[in-house]
Amino acid sequence: MEAGNAAQSGAAGPPTNTLLFVQIPTHFREMIRAAELLQDAPGFSPIVLFMANYAGVKEDIRRCTDRGIRVIAADDLYTYLPRPPAPRRFAVLAAVAAAARYVRERVALARELSAVTARAIAAPARRAAARAASWMAAATPRPVRPHVAGVLRAARAMRRELGIASSELRDVARRLAAGLKSLVALGRRTLGVDVGASISRAGRDALRRLAKWSAPHVRRVLMYRIPSLANARWLQRLSAPVRGAIVMLAGTVAKTLWILAIPLLPLIRRAFTAAFAIAYRRAPDSLPPEIRAQHYVWRIVPRLLEENSIDLVLLPEDNFYYFTNLFVKGIHARGGKAVIVPFTIVNVLEWAEAFKSLPSHDAEILMNRIVAMLFPQWCYRHKGKLMVMPPQQVLSNEALGVAPPIPWLINSGRADAIAAESLFMARYYRRAGIPEAKIRFTGALADDVLHRTLVEAESRRAALYRELALPSERPMILCALPPNQLAGDGRPLCQFGDYLELLAAFVEPLERLADEYNIVVSLHPRITPAQARVLEGRRLRVSRHSVAELIPLSCIYVACCSATIRLAISCGVPVVNYDVFVYDYDDFKQVPGVVTLERQEEYVAAIERLAREPGHYARLRELQLEFAREQAILDGKAGQRLLELFESLMPSRASA
Repeated sequence: MEAGNAAQSGAAGPPTNTLLFVQIPTHFREMIRAAELLQDAPGFSPIVLFMANYAGVKEDIRRCTDRGIRVIAADDLYTYLPRPPAPRRFAVLAAVAAAARYVRERVALARELSAVTARAIAAPARRAAARAASWMAAATPRPVRPHVAGVLRAARAMRRELGIASSELRDVARRLAAGLKSLVALGRRTLGVDVGASISRAGRDALRRLAKWSAPHVRRVLMYRIPSLANARWLQRLSAPVRGAIVMLAGTVAKTLWILAIPLLPLIRRAFTAAFAIAYRRAPDSLPPEIRAQHYVWRIVPRLLEENSIDLVLLPEDNFYYFTNLFVKGIHARGGKAVIVPFTIVNVLEWAEAFKSLPSHDAEILMNRIVAMLFPQWCYRHKGKLMVMPPQQVLSNEALGVAPPIPWLINSGRADAIAAESLFMARYYRRAGIPEAKIRFTGALADDVLHRTLVEAESRRAALYRELALPSERPMILCALPPNQLAGDGRPLCQFGDYLELLAAFVEPLERLADEYNIVVSLHPRITPAQARVLEGRRLRVSRHSVAELIPLSCIYVACCSATIRLAISCGVPVVNYDVFVYDYDDFKQVPGVVTLERQEEYVAAIERLAREPGHYARLRELQLEFAREQAILDGKAGQRLLELFESLMPSRASA
């Protein structure tokens, strides 16, 4: 309520309608805290937008509605598509009249065309027949040459007549085209009926279906078939000198073309972007599925913001794969503001590790190479490999004018501010490349949860132990299990090829401590019930409480490259960061109270030492507390600072 009282000064006038974006379950964990903060603050009206029907979305929607918070569900997004033009009065009668006139004029033109054609053909035919009759009627033989000359004269006459006829036919065609254009213009101007569009709709639909069918085949040929020619068997069969000469010649030609094209790069770049923009607006069905989804969101954003009178947009991240940049552009067009309230830590390495083995991001593929040359800012080199974002993503974001300044860095877009959770995270964002002017230190709403829990730690821990039927005298080890990251190509350096085996390896070293510690496990929202069954019958308990409510009650926190490690740092709780998928992120490597390791045997040894060597634990605990005192602020006022940030960004409220 302290945060709500801070907003009293800006409560005059209509409330600020605030849209909170949710795409995945972990977004909701942060956005619901922000929505509840705004719900309690005078002058704000939160609206939670669910962009996808993820697992558990119905429970999240119910939580919002039970709290009195408005929601927009994914199933309702279609209602914000642009409305078709309003029909004019008597539109049906006008369409019938236009169709009747259209048919009548075409019948008249057909009659005129047949008459002209008959006249053009009949005259030379009559003259040729007369000449043939007179020649046949001659009684005496004639020399051959005059006969040939006569035939030639008849042919020349026929050609002249046919030339006149074709000229008349072209004139009729021109008049027909002019008549059609005037008819279409008349229908649009006076009747509101697009006659030409209604007649050619079937043809356009056929072309659209053809384009939709052929687009994937064309993309496959350009991206995979043509580049594979370089590794074709016929080329491998050539001798090494011949193959080397071919490669050298191809390289020389490519370099020459590139040098010649450098002055034209801006023009080529604009041409590519303009061509894609035309396809984006005129033939969206021919685009790849993810760009069709973007086109759908692009169409609904203006009306969604307009009809709900949105003035402020809150995002858990600015990620063009989730189309959040379209909402940022849309709210700026309305004169509103966009703020990022981060739900996780962002860096370039996360995408680089996730995409490095995907052909769609390989800059050596032909189409990707062209895009990399035209748009070098969309490239990133990681571990010696040059990568580029998929061509369709590059062209669509450039065509719409929503490309982020640092495409490989989440949250580097055009949002007005990013709410930094701590001084440590503020420095982290600056190192990552986010401009200083956008970084506003507020603290995280989860920090207020930590603060309240720390104040009531003893009573809350006792209540949790009673809920989970755990001994009351033991300390607690909290383990946050990671989601499955082994799908697709998996993680080549990971020791485990099976996710269930990985989960078992994560908890087995903790089970050995179950006689001395209470082992509590928190499941990631993406862990399915079937996967969680591997934990049944083990010496541990699974808690459904928020991690922010559990970390202050624990003495050791175990996680895998999770953004929630920052919460344990703020509480001074030593952390074992088991990087089981070997991402090698540098997020917490400089934090002395976080032990980061990658191998199973290292993980087992670290857990044993931290749990059974009091001196080592006390040393890490003190280092973590010292770091937290310098870098984190747990004063219970993060919500108040966040509201003050919103107030400062809204000129009408700041001046109220």
